[in-house]
Amino acid sequence: MNFLSDTTAPAHPALLDAMAHANGGYAASYGNDPICQRVEDHLKQVFETELKVLFTVSGTASNALALSILCPSHGAVLCHDEAHIHRDERGAPEFFTGGAKLIPLPGAHAKIDLEALKATLNSWPQDFVHTTPPRALSVSNLNESGCAYSADELAALTAPARARGLGIHF
Repeated sequence: MNFLSDTTAPAHPALLDAMAHANGGYAASYGNDPICQRVEDHLKQVFETELKVLFTVSGTASNALALSILCPSHGAVLCHDEAHIHRDERGAPEFFTGGAKLIPLPGAHAKIDLEALKATLNSWPQDFVHTTPPRALSVSNLNESGCAYSADELAALTAPARARGLGIHF
């Protein structure tokens, strides 16, 4: 097995079959076709909330687009020091956010340490014009070390970020 990237591997035969089957006629573009609508409806059921799906061609594009929605160019994204967005995406998040800063946080096994997150949030002056205020928290699950956060860990990690009005990128 090679987990380098999903964009370096050949397409699975089931995916190719599904694509060939979907190519049976004309369809509206830009996500306005019946297949995209079914995907969006399914995800609304899975996540039990209203949402808008933005289809992209790669994980890097997905992450960069999501962060550009959550964080303005003058803001910061808090993430683990070993996070994929920080180490492996060649500056795409910073580019597509228009210059938002990635602030790496420590933690064992590539998982953000809750106390480090709280300390960072508490030490950041929210209304001082010369700082880069955090506007998003990015959490990798599974992370670069192959570790996953439990539901309780995620709830504890996102609570102080949400209390400060940060968006959550997962």
